[in-house]
Amino acid sequence: MCALRPNLILIGYRGSGKTTVGRLLAQRLGWSFLDSDEWISRRAGCSIVQIFQQQGEERFRQLETEMLSAQQAAERLVFSLGGGIIESAINRTLIRELGQVIWLSAEEAELHRRLLKDTGNDEQRPPLTSLSLREEIQQVLNHRTPLYQEMADLRLDTTRFSPEQVTQRILDWFDHC
Repeated sequence: MCALRPNLILIGYRGSGKTTVGRLLAQRLGWSFLDSDEWISRRAGCSIVQIFQQQGEERFRQLETEMLSAQQAAERLVFSLGGGIIESAINRTLIRELGQVIWLSAEEAELHRRLLKDTGNDEQRPPLTSLSLREEIQQVLNHRTPLYQEMADLRLDTTRFSPEQVTQRILDWFDHC
């Protein structure tokens, strides 16, 4: 049984469906929606890739913490958080204070397929390693999976489900909180 908190927070690797499902959830609940990457891009006045290139990953991670800190009074908000936001212990604490955490996962091959299909991926998401995309997915997931597990109140594998089906499963779960 989960304790009711005022927000829903979607975490998971890029391509797992956080933004798509988050928008659907917010619409179905009549809540607001916040995509952390969009918030950071607006705040910085440039794209995530440009932040990484011009200011470095450390600055991007600082902006993630600023975003979470700025939302601590938020209620009735669905968050779609960047995949690496959970790497910071401070961020994990801030996320827990915000609400129910839902980890959207998918099989590595499906994440690879989705990211290749996403034509805006290169402009929105910088590479995290010098590895091939498939190898990067595997390496980063190996590192982050224990953190996602630690954070999650609910885990949903999105590999074989449509965004609408995932949204309904979250709503069914949330109704029982």
